[in-house]
Amino acid sequence: MNVKHNILNLACRAGIGEEALSSYRTFVDSGRQIDLEEKISEFELDEAEIKGHVLIPSVEGFRFAHFYRDLILAYAFHTRGYKPVVPLCDRDMGICHRMESMPDDLATCAQCNYRGRRMVSEFGFDSVHLSEYKPNSTTHITYSKNSTYKDVDVSKYAKSSTRKFLKKYTLDFDDNHVEEVYTKFLKTAIKLVDATERLIDEYNPAAVLSYHPAYVYGGIFLAVAENHDIPAVGHTHGYRKESIVLGYHGEGILPQFTSKRFVEAELKKGLDGDEQDSITEILRGRQDGTDVRRHYSQGAKTSINGSNEQTSIGLFTNLIWDGSLVTGSGIFNGPLSWVKETISYAKNNTDINLIIKTHPAEDWLGTNEPVEQWIRENCSPLPQNIQILSPDTDVSPYRLMKDITVGVVYNSTIGLEMACDGLPVVTAGETHYKGYGFTYDPEDKHQYFNYLDSVSDLQSDPEMVSDAKTYAHILFEKRHFDYPYEKTKKDGSGFIPISHKELAPGAEPYDTIVEKILDQKTIASK
Repeated sequence: MNVKHNILNLACRAGIGEEALSSYRTFVDSGRQIDLEEKISEFELDEAEIKGHVLIPSVEGFRFAHFYRDLILAYAFHTRGYKPVVPLCDRDMGICHRMESMPDDLATCAQCNYRGRRMVSEFGFDSVHLSEYKPNSTTHITYSKNSTYKDVDVSKYAKSSTRKFLKKYTLDFDDNHVEEVYTKFLKTAIKLVDATERLIDEYNPAAVLSYHPAYVYGGIFLAVAENHDIPAVGHTHGYRKESIVLGYHGEGILPQFTSKRFVEAELKKGLDGDEQDSITEILRGRQDGTDVRRHYSQGAKTSINGSNEQTSIGLFTNLIWDGSLVTGSGIFNGPLSWVKETISYAKNNTDINLIIKTHPAEDWLGTNEPVEQWIRENCSPLPQNIQILSPDTDVSPYRLMKDITVGVVYNSTIGLEMACDGLPVVTAGETHYKGYGFTYDPEDKHQYFNYLDSVSDLQSDPEMVSDAKTYAHILFEKRHFDYPYEKTKKDGSGFIPISHKELAPGAEPYDTIVEKILDQKTIASK
């Protein structure tokens, strides 16, 4: 691949990159080509059928799984009268996540753009290039750690993208490389704000849909759309296998967040017998791995060796560079500060066991800031009442739940599952399920440590468990939509071709998805 890449880079420099790519399609596709039904690429709307446009900023053609989902959703809108506008990057944005693992050169960008154009064309759409929508000049702003541009908090998305790019949470801006990556993402975010404004001016889209809403190449489009009162919808893989989740950017950036009014109405109704059976089965499937997209704890079947008579706190960390942390720092100055201060508390309260369960995705997806290593470097020495479980531990989080007195989380989904299991849960960060009465949500650090002081007195009563299960049913059932077109496994994904009939009017779940978005109602099953 390195030889081919170098040849392609030379071809691009010579101005014949397009010809080289056309000759070596397997070099671009890398085994990810899908034979679509001809009717899809041939489908056209008559002028009288066109109701408007929908903006689908796929941008990065190399992200095949997300790109494919983008175009499936675009096609669903297309068959219902809304022409997709699909902007692609053409090496004019400065930096992207492709550069995490590939050289920053012409060949890398040419492959990405070529694959994107081909995919868009196979769905029968025309792509547009972002460079065509950049203004000739950009309003001058001071680049800083807290920059806002045209009412968009560009620094928030730049930091999130920088963390993903570097695979670490801590951003030391005195480090030249960190400063360089962050500044590039910040400048890219500003360019995208201007480009999105011009796209909206030209097409006046009925909705904007984007994947990766926590990062620059997704969140910026949605933030600008939201400022224009246009439905701004993020989408992502679901927690369950072969599913997707969609949510409005203004309700919490990530698709998992939803309308407080909708949740409270559902909590008031509660679950009927069939719904209770359904969520019981879903939660069981999460524990045994039969209904999850990625079974991170596969093979982990044991628990800790401890005394059932001693109070134990289970602290569950995040994948430290994940976009979920863009939602806010909560009552602590970030997740690592939360871990450190909780460890300090346990050092001073040796009658309490603190078990720290690091996130298994560190082992799957990698990290340049392993939480266990960070703890040992910043919190040592650790007394005997503090135990760290490595990402590859054979201790199952679901077995661990049975052996602790209370669970504390930053914003991890395991907190919701513990609440459903009747375990008291204390939240420290901004998570989509806090504030509904089934978790303990401290308003400040003083209240957080007061909760830890009274761990033995914290209870999860039947009403709290019932509400937790109702919320879980909202998230895992009502807000998940079937998406059988991607089969996920640890070493990659397999993709299934779609047909026109599966996406056209009359087909679920796409009737519901499109209708809810256009009506700006909670994107949930009926």
